[in-house]
Amino acid sequence: MAITFSREDLLRLKMVIESQIEAIDSEDDGVETPKHFLGRKETLHHVEYGDMEYNCIHLFEGGKRGLYFPTYVLPNMEFDAAESAGRGQDYGNNDYGDANCRQWINTDKLDWFERRHTFDAPPSYADRAGFLAGFDEDTLRHIVPYDDCNGDLFFLLSYEEVTGGLPYLQTEEGKKLLKKTDKDGNTCWWWLRSPYPNNSYYVRGVDYDGSANAYSYACNRVLALAPACVIE
Repeated sequence: MAITFSREDLLRLKMVIESQIEAIDSEDDGVETPKHFLGRKETLHHVEYGDMEYNCIHLFEGGKRGLYFPTYVLPNMEFDAAESAGRGQDYGNNDYGDANCRQWINTDKLDWFERRHTFDAPPSYADRAGFLAGFDEDTLRHIVPYDDCNGDLFFLLSYEEVTGGLPYLQTEEGKKLLKKTDKDGNTCWWWLRSPYPNNSYYVRGVDYDGSANAYSYACNRVLALAPACVIE
């Protein structure tokens, strides 16, 4: 009986083979074999959220570093709080550079909220310790800045990354990671860091089915966070 493969299966197989060839070449050259490969899982322990499973979805420098994406989302929370005036008036600001969620996932402070502009307002989670506070020093030592997001340690994926910029996410296994649930198995929409065009308050997101067609007011609490990171 003939065995057939889908285009996604062949693409994933191609990427896995290429990553393994790079590892073998490095070994032949007397260079330490990289530990990262596409599909590799890593567990990051967080004080509040427990053991967080992360999946390698992209390689840097032949596997010396990997971009990791969580299996499960964090609870629903607003991208940015509604503001009294300015571009984020009533609906929140869709500029990721100023977003409350970006500030929260990149700080270990308890009193972490700092105004980024005149009308910036604290979100509903302003009284919650910064996301980094839940990791121990050894874990954070292996997480390195992501150059494509201004050197942040944790970051939300962009619309461009989930729609082709990260090829692994277009494979069968990668597409499964785009269909997010929380740890209780509830399906979730989740935020991207990309603004929806032609306005100042809509932010792009990923729908229940894994498609990047969702969008919402920045201040809505109906989408979850899925912070990615780069591990060396």
